[in-house]
Parts: sequence; structure tokens; C-alpha cells
Amino acid sequence: MLLQSLIFFLKKNIERNPRKFIFLIFLVIIESLFVMASFAAVVPFADFIVDPELKKANQFTKYIISIFSFYSINLNYISFSVLFVITVILTSIFSALILFQIYKIVMDFKVSLANDLLSSILFSKWSHLNSLKQGQILNIFTKEIQYVGSATRATAQIFSNIFKLFIYLYVPFLINAKFTLQVIIAFLIIGIPFLYLSNYAKRVGEKRTFHANSTIDKLSESYHAIKLILGFNLSAKTKKNNLSMIKTLENLELKAVMLSYIIPLTFKPAAIVVILIFFGGTFSTAKIPEFVGIFWGMYGAIPLVSTILNNILLTSNFYPSFKQIDNVINDCKNYPETDKGKKFDKLDKKIQLENVNFGYNDEKIFIKNCNLDILKNNITSFVGKTGIGKSTIIDLILGLQTPNSGIIYYDNHKIENINLKSIRDRVGLVPQDPLLFNTTIKENIRWANPELDDDAILKILDKIDAKKFVESSKYGLDTYVGERGLNLSGGQRQKIALARALAKKPNILILDEALSSIDVKSSEIINKYLKELSNFVTIINITHEIDHCKYSDKVFLLKNKSFVEIKNSEFKPLL
Repeated sequence: MLLQSLIFFLKKNIERNPRKFIFLIFLVIIESLFVMASFAAVVPFADFIVDPELKKANQFTKYIISIFSFYSINLNYISFSVLFVITVILTSIFSALILFQIYKIVMDFKVSLANDLLSSILFSKWSHLNSLKQGQILNIFTKEIQYVGSATRATAQIFSNIFKLFIYLYVPFLINAKFTLQVIIAFLIIGIPFLYLSNYAKRVGEKRTFHANSTIDKLSESYHAIKLILGFNLSAKTKKNNLSMIKTLENLELKAVMLSYIIPLTFKPAAIVVILIFFGGTFSTAKIPEFVGIFWGMYGAIPLVSTILNNILLTSNFYPSFKQIDNVINDCKNYPETDKGKKFDKLDKKIQLENVNFGYNDEKIFIKNCNLDILKNNITSFVGKTGIGKSTIIDLILGLQTPNSGIIYYDNHKIENINLKSIRDRVGLVPQDPLLFNTTIKENIRWANPELDDDAILKILDKIDAKKFVESSKYGLDTYVGERGLNLSGGQRQKIALARALAKKPNILILDEALSSIDVKSSEIINKYLKELSNFVTIINITHEIDHCKYSDKVFLLKNKSFVEIKNSEFKPLL
């Protein structure tokens, strides 16, 4: 369908901005009246130039003369030129208002689209988000949403230009219907072939969107792996691979740009030739005022037709961009994080896993027949080799993943009957990768609790043997940690991540390899503090180092996809 993309964009615009579209229609109508007036004003102006005595005036000119006479306005060059200039100025003013309204619609549309994207992504289940590709999401926010904005502008311009086109052609049609109709038919014959370019433009858009996703994904991956690339001396190979993808993408961008120039560069001169041919075949000096009115309207219609055809092509080219965004939004909405269920305030007795099994498929099972209790105000540790699925227990406890079978209880309540957001509100989490934001130490910690002052932050840092290194920094708490915290050492990042979790004043504290990069002395200080803290907080500790379990009340070993509790008599010799 040739106009599928245009109809799609028009529908989405009306759905998201109904009031602004109504206002746009109003402005277009007002502007069209002034366009009509400016055309009308050029006819008596041309009549006066050809025949100052106005003895053979056009019927429309006679009507203007009667209005001038009623208001006692002199019939001269100045009066006719002033009428023409005023109508042109007013038309320009309303054209500017319409352009502003179109750009306002585009801005609101992009903001609305970004809001929907962020809402659908950030409030979607982790199990679904984990399947999304980073390159696709980055590409959507950096490029595709801009393309959609351009297509939205094009859709609004098509709508307003079609309305103006009727006005531009209406006056010539009144002056000479037969002649004008012939020119319109010629315009259609020239313009229809251009519409078939829209299918090609759509295919180019699909390829560009796919390659943009892949290119940004690969560039992001290369940037994050830059230290590894340097370490393996593979910079040249990485450059070659990335450059090849960039060239492919830029070739597709070039095709899209050239498509946008085809119509303006070919349709306009062809249309002018048609007008000149028709005028040349019927020209006479007696019809100069009539021809001026018709030519004025036709010449004004040509760029409108050219823009309409070009914008149809543009909406086809950017249609795949919007479809990708629409698909991401709709897919995420199919996996919403529910905020229904009983509110969780605090843990009264225990978290219980009963016959829990979890895996991504039958061949990738991580946990089998898990039965265990995590008691309130205890340190419960889960230990095992790296990469065998220990951290999966965190995802299950937080409701980020759903067991294939079995039940998870918070006290006597099934997790599916509890508001998951209320659970996470009461949890402090230190992830295996201690991600820090590119801001100060203070703001990274206050991210979890904006109400904390400097003294409270320093008190937390002191408890976990981090105050000294922070205060020894030139800017103290205002030290910037760099992108992903790379200005700090691995151990320092882990300490700030732990401080952030503690700043939340959690009811449940979850540590995922939280001390793996911290030196022995600091680890001992932190573990002793955590033991003290466990009088008030339930602590879940995931680690592959048995030494980090020595203050634990319970230790479970993950072996053969099952958690087995290690008794004290078995545990102490392992230390």
C-alpha cells in the first residue's frame, strides 16, 4: 500500500496530539483565507498595471473596485499594491504560526514517545528486558526517535500543504476552470510515478534501522572492552570491523538522503515546463491579468506538490524506525511489573523457598528442587564455584525472575501475592558488578537516599573502612568517580556500592560478591560490621570465597544445581 506509512503516522499523531492537531487545522484554515486573499489581490493589481483606466477590468477586479469606492479609497498604484502587500504579510505571519505549531507537535510527539519508551522499559519485567539488545535501545534514543520526529513533521506538513494546495488551485480554477484542470491532470501524471519510490524508501529504511542497531551495539561493546582489546593487541582488527559496519550504515544513510532530493530536483522543473507549455499555447496580451492570477497560483502550488510527494517518501523511509519503537513499547507492555498485591513493610520471620526449580530452558537449569529458609536478622551465605548460578537466587528473591516451579514465601505470603516494588523498596543491593554513575561519590551514595547529609554519609563510610580513602582525595565526597566508576579501584568501587546500599537503611541487605576486590584487612572490618548490623537487618551473602562466610549464621553450598546447608562442623575446617 503506497500510503501505508503516511496513514500510520497520521493516526499516531492524532492519537497523541488531538488538541494540537485541531489547533493546526484552525491555523491552516485562517492561513488559507489569507492565501486566497493574496491571490485575489494580485489580479486587480495586474489589471491596474496593464490598464490604469480599468476600462476592461476583470469581474473580480470590479468587485475590489466597489469595496474601495465604498470606503472612499483612491484607485491608484499605491492602494492596489498596499492591498497586495498586506495580504502577503498576513499570509507569512500565519505561515510562521503554522510552522511553529508543526514543530511544537513534533517536539511534544518526541517527548511523548520518549515517555512511553522509558515507562515501558523501566516498568517492564527484568526477564523481558534481559532479552532486549543494548544497541537497539541506544539507537532508538539517539537516532530513531529523531527520524520519527522528522516523519511526524512531514506528516503535519503534508496535512497543511494539502489544504493550502486546494486554496492555491481554487483561485486559478475560478479564473479559468478548463485551463487549470488540464494543468492539474498534467501534475498528477508527473507526480504518480514518484509515489512508487515509497516502497524502495521503506526497504532502505528497514536496512538502515537494522544496521544502525548492529553498529551502535558493536561500537558500545568495543568501547567497554577497550582495555581487553589493547591487552590482546587487537586494536587494528577492531577498528577494521567497526569501520566496515559504519561504512555500510553511511551508504544506507546516503541512499536515504538522495531519495529526499530526487523529487525537489526533478518534479519542480518538470512542473514549470508543463505550465510554460500550457501558457505558451494560449497566451494573449488581453489575458495578461488572468494569466498572472493563474500563474501565481500554479507557481505557488508547485513547491507544495513537490513537498507533499517528498514527505510521503520520507514517511516511508522512516516508517521502520517508528515500527521498531512501537514494537519495543508494545512488547514491554506485555511484560509489565505489577504493583498489585500486599504491601511488604518488613520481614517478620523468614524468606522460604519451597521446591523451587529455575532455568531458562530444559537444557539450562540452574537450580533444582531448592528448599531452604533465610531467617530474619541472620547472615545467610550462598557459596559455590564462579558461574554456576548462585546469583540466580537473588533474582528469584527479588522477583526479577519467576521460578519454573515451586513457591517463594515472604513469611506466610507467596511472592506472587506481594507488591514486588514494596519488597525492593526495603532491600539494599550490592550487585556483582558495582556499577557507579558518572558523578561524585556523594551523589552516588545519595542516589539511594537523597535525604542523607554529608555527616551521615561519612559515618557509613567509616563503618566499612572507606572514609579514609574518600577524605584523602582532593575533593573528598565531591570527587568524581568517572564513567562506571573507572576513576576508582575495584575495591573502592565495591565500598561505594556497599555504602549506597547501606544508605537506603534496608530491611534486607543483599551482597553479590560484594567483597571480592576488597583487601583482607578491609574485608575483616566490613564482615565484623555486617555481623553487628545483622542484629537489625537480614543479610543475604553470595560469594565464591568461603572466608567471606565465617560470620554467617547459615551457609548453603550450591553443588549439582542444588543448595545444601553446610553444618558448622563441616564449615570450620574449610576456613
